[in-house]
Amino acid sequence: MDSQPPANESPPSTTPSNIGDVVPLYSSYLWNRVASLIPTSNSIILGKFSNLFRQTFTKSRRVSFPLPLPSEFPCSSPNISSDTSRIYAVLEEIMADVLSNLHDIQKSLDFWQSRAEGSNARKAYFMIFERGPVAFVNESKNFVRKSLSEDSAMQHLCQSSSSHMSDRMRVLMELRSSLASFLAQLYVELDKRGEDLLKNPEKSLPSLLAVINRLFSNLEGSFSHLHAVRESDSSIDGSYSMPLVFDRLPEINEEGSQWTDCELTDAINLVHKNLEKLNSYLSVMVGKHRKPRRMTLYWVRYTCGAVGLSVFSIWLLRHSSLMGSSDIDNWIHDAKEATMSFFSDHVEQPLLAIRDELFDTFRKRHKGVMETEEVQLTQDSLHRMLRNFCEQDTREKIPDNASDQEMLEVVMNRYEKELVHPIHNLLNGELARGLLIQVQKLKLDIETAMLELDQILRANEINFAILAALPAFFLSLGMLTLLRTWLKQDSRAQGRGRIARIHRRLLVVEIEKRIMQYQSYIEQGRDKDAENVFGLLIYSLERLYRVVENPARTSGEWDLVKQDLIELGKPQQQTSYKLTVTQRLVKHQRMPPFFSLLEMVKQTILAMTSTTDVREFVVNQRNGVKGLVDSLKLTTLPSPYIQPPQKRLTSDKILSSSSQIPVIDVSNWNDPQVASEICDAAAKLGLFQIVNHGIAPVELKALVAAARGFYQLPVEERSRYWKGSSVSETAWLTTSFSPYKDSVLEWRDYIKFEFLPQRHGFDDTWPPVCKAQVTDHFKRMKPIANKILNILINNLNSTINESNQQTLMGTMRMNFNYYPECPEPSLAIGTGRHSDINTLTLLLQEDGVLSSLYARATEDGDKWIHVPPIPGAIVVNIGDVLQIMSNDRYRSVEHYVLVNKSCSRVSVPVFCEPIRDSVIQPLPEVLENNEMARYRKVVYSDYLKTFFERPHDGKANIESVKLQGCGL
Repeated sequence: MDSQPPANESPPSTTPSNIGDVVPLYSSYLWNRVASLIPTSNSIILGKFSNLFRQTFTKSRRVSFPLPLPSEFPCSSPNISSDTSRIYAVLEEIMADVLSNLHDIQKSLDFWQSRAEGSNARKAYFMIFERGPVAFVNESKNFVRKSLSEDSAMQHLCQSSSSHMSDRMRVLMELRSSLASFLAQLYVELDKRGEDLLKNPEKSLPSLLAVINRLFSNLEGSFSHLHAVRESDSSIDGSYSMPLVFDRLPEINEEGSQWTDCELTDAINLVHKNLEKLNSYLSVMVGKHRKPRRMTLYWVRYTCGAVGLSVFSIWLLRHSSLMGSSDIDNWIHDAKEATMSFFSDHVEQPLLAIRDELFDTFRKRHKGVMETEEVQLTQDSLHRMLRNFCEQDTREKIPDNASDQEMLEVVMNRYEKELVHPIHNLLNGELARGLLIQVQKLKLDIETAMLELDQILRANEINFAILAALPAFFLSLGMLTLLRTWLKQDSRAQGRGRIARIHRRLLVVEIEKRIMQYQSYIEQGRDKDAENVFGLLIYSLERLYRVVENPARTSGEWDLVKQDLIELGKPQQQTSYKLTVTQRLVKHQRMPPFFSLLEMVKQTILAMTSTTDVREFVVNQRNGVKGLVDSLKLTTLPSPYIQPPQKRLTSDKILSSSSQIPVIDVSNWNDPQVASEICDAAAKLGLFQIVNHGIAPVELKALVAAARGFYQLPVEERSRYWKGSSVSETAWLTTSFSPYKDSVLEWRDYIKFEFLPQRHGFDDTWPPVCKAQVTDHFKRMKPIANKILNILINNLNSTINESNQQTLMGTMRMNFNYYPECPEPSLAIGTGRHSDINTLTLLLQEDGVLSSLYARATEDGDKWIHVPPIPGAIVVNIGDVLQIMSNDRYRSVEHYVLVNKSCSRVSVPVFCEPIRDSVIQPLPEVLENNEMARYRKVVYSDYLKTFFERPHDGKANIESVKLQGCGL
C-alpha cells in the first residue's frame, strides 16, 4: 500500500511511510498532510501551501446534494459497521471536493469566456491593465516597440489576448470535463450499489472501493491525456510539468472473501491520499489558469486609491494638531456650525413656522367663533316672534309644539295677501314685523353655519398637525429604507431580493437545458458526452440545492422541494418523468414562489427583464434566440425584439401576386434566351429564381437537414462557435445582425462559413454535423455563380479576366440562417430591410415551409413582392457591388425577411464577393460613351466596415458612395 510518488518528485524516504502505516487513521491522515508539504527537488511549494490554505482557512463548500444512497443509510441499518460509516464519510468528502473544484473551474471559465467575447479594445485593456503591474510594464513596452516597428501593434496585442484567453479556456474546459465525468461515474455507481450497501455492506464495500480506485485511475488517464496534448503548445509556463499519479489498490478478487479490517482501513486511507493528490494537482492547475484575483484585476483602481489616500493623509497630517496646526479643528467647528445653521434654517424653522401659523390661526378663530348658547338664544327669539305674529293674524292660540316652518308659512301667506296694499300695511306695521322676522331667520342660518364650520375645523386639527409633520416623516422613512436595503443585501442566489431570484431562475433554466442535452446525447449514442453533461447536471443541482434550502425551509416546503430535486438527479429516471416533475413543481406550487420553473423564468426574461437582461441571456451567454425559444414557452415577444412601427412590413404594402418574380430555366446555359432573361431580371427587379440548374433536389434537402441538425445541437455545442471565441477561424455563430450595436434585435441566429480552398485544412474545425454538406454545396454553387456572372458581365461589353476576377468573385461565404417560431410575428422581423453588399447572392429556401422573403417591387415605391419557395429552385439576387460596377444598369434588390408563429424556418445563402482590398468602381466598358460615373471609388473593406457599423437600413450603404446629383 506504499504511495507511489509522482514522476517529477523524488521518492520519499521509507521512514515516514512506515510510521504512517502504523499510526492510527487520523494520525496517518495528519502525517500525510504535513509530509506533503516537505519540499522535494521539483515540488511546487506554492501549490502545496495554496492547497493547505484553501482547505484549512477558507470556508468550505459543505455538501448539500445528497448521495444517491437509501435515505436510511448509514444510520438505521443494523449491519452498519464503523468501516461503512467511514467510507460514507469518504464518499461525502469526495463529492464535496469534486464539486468545490468544479465550482472554482466554472467561475474562472465564466470569466475567461466573458472576456473572450468582448471587443478588441476590451481585450487589449485586459492585457495591459488587468493583469498586474508587471504585466502592465511588459505589455506597454511591447506595444510601444511594436508600434514603432510595424503598423499592426494593436492587432498583435488582440491576437496575444485571444491566445492568452483561449489557452486557459481550453485547459479549464478539459479539467471540467474530466471532473464532471468522474463525478457522473461515481454517482451512477453509488446509485447502482445503494441497496447492496444497505443490505450487505461487508461484501459491497470491497467492490465499491475497487470501483473508486478504478475511477481514480480513469481520471489519471484523462489528465495524462491533457498533458500529452497540451504540453507542446501551451503558452503558460510550467502548466504541464506536474503529471498526476494516483496510488492504486493491490490486485484483489472483488468477488472473493471478505477483506480484513486492516485491508479496509488501508483502502480508505489510500482513497484519502488520492483525494489529497487530486486537490493538490487541481490547486496548481486551476491556480495557473484561474481568473486574476480581485486585487490583480483592479490593481489600477486600488493603486490610484492608495496614492490618493496617501496624499490625503499627508495633507491631513500637515493641517492636524500633531503638526501644530489648528486648521482641522477650525474646519470641524465651521462645518458643525454650517450644518446646524442649515438644519435650523431649512428644516427646523420652517416646520416650527408652519406649526405656529396653524396654532395661531386656531387661536384667532377661537376668539370670534359662535358658541352653541348664542345660536340657541337667536332661535328662541325667532320662535317667539313667529308665535306672536301667527296668533295675532289667525286670532287663535298657537300650540306649543308648532314648528318654526309651519309658522313661517303663515307669515308668507299673509305677505301674499297684503302685498296689494303695501303702503297701508307698512303704516299698520304688519310688513315691518314680517321683515324683522326674515332678518332674524337669516341671522339664525348664518350662526348655525358658523357653528358647523367651527366643528369641522376642530375635528381636523389633528390632520393639519400631521400635514406639518409630513416632511420630517418622509425624510425618516427614506433613511430607514436605505438602512433596511443595506442590512438586507442580496447574497447572490441565496438572498431574498430580486437579483437573488434571477440567479435561482437561471439555475433552473440551466438544469432543464442539461437534462435535455443528456437525453440528446444518449439518443445520438455519444455516451462520453452524455456522461460529461450528467456530471455537470449534478453540479447544477447541487448549486440549486444549496441556494434554495433556506428560502424553502422558511416557507415550510423544504421536504417536498428536496425530494423533487433528488428525483431530477437520478441517472436512470426517464427524461419525460423529470420534465413532469418540473411541471408538477410549477403546477402545485410545491417549490417556493420563485420556483415557478417555466412561468417564473418567463416572467424573469420577459416581464421583469430590461433589454439588458435579454441581451445578456441571448448574446453574452451565447444562447441565441433559439436558446431563448427553447428555454421558455413564449406567448409574448420580448421587448428587445419589438420593432418600431416604421420598421415593420404591414400587409397593405405587400402586393397580392408574386408572378413578377422571374423563374428562369437554365438547363441550357448557352441559350441566348436564358442570357436575355437573366440580364432583364437583373436590370428590372434585381432578383430571379433559377431551376434545372443541375443540383439534385436530394442534395439540397440534405443541406437543409444539415443546417437544422446544427441548430438541434445542445447550446453548449453551438456556443463553441460563437463569434469572438469560436473554435474555428472560418466558421462563427451569432444572432441578429450586429447584436452589440443593434438597438432592436432581429429574430434570427446564423452561422457563417468562409470558403478558402487555397488554405489547407480551412474546414477541419467546422461542425461535424454539417461539415461535408457545406463543403459540397460551396463546390456545387461556384460554377453556377461563375456562369451567371459571365452572362451579366458580357452584357456590359466586358469579360471576366484576371483584372476583375478577384473583384467579382474573390471569396465565397455561406450562412445557415435560422428563424425560430415567433409568438408575435407582426411585431418582429427576421432580417431587416437591406440590400446585399456583395456581388451576387444565391439563396436556397426550405421547401414545405411558409416563406417570409419579400423583395421591393420598384426603387421609388414602398410595395413588396413575396418570393415563394419553389422546390429545387435557387433565388439569385444582385448585390451592391454589381450595381456599382454596372453603373446602375443592374439593380441590387432591397429585401425583408419576416417570421411566422407556426414553425421555424431555415435558409442557406451563398455570397460571392470581392477580396477585401478590391477597389469597387464602374467598369471602364460602361463609361466608354462619355457616360458619367455615378459612384466614387471605394475599397471593399471600407464599404464592408460601413455596412456593419449601422443597423439594416435599406440601401443607405450604397447611397453613401453615390456621387452628388446621381440619386437612387
